[in-house]
Amino acid sequence: MATNTVRYANAGYVAAQRYTNYQDGKNYVEFAIGDSGPGIKETLLASHPYLKEAEHHEVLSRMVTEGLTSTGGGQGYNTVREFTSLHNGQFYLRSQRGALSLERGHAVPIVGETWRLWPGTFLSGSITVDS
Repeated sequence: MATNTVRYANAGYVAAQRYTNYQDGKNYVEFAIGDSGPGIKETLLASHPYLKEAEHHEVLSRMVTEGLTSTGGGQGYNTVREFTSLHNGQFYLRSQRGALSLERGHAVPIVGETWRLWPGTFLSGSITVDS
């Protein structure tokens, strides 16, 4: 995913922080990565042209549930999805006008709202680092 920031965007950021939840005493790591590139749908169209008419949230859902990648792309989003699921975490992905969250290991498109355009892609999540 960090490679995507360099490959497709003029600007991007990565952030991570460990903290203790004072209610349950568990340690968590929260992370975020974002860029100002063309967005996931646009980068997938070269290798998956049948997605052209799909809504942005549909493309995000299909990417993480079917393991779709762009030409020469990796498995970054799918790896993060699996990792957060394995560690009982949360996952949120937004690109252009689409959004998706991960609930109990399943990708759930966030629909029904008029999203403002997010130029590029934003991913955030958290995992429990205690067993």
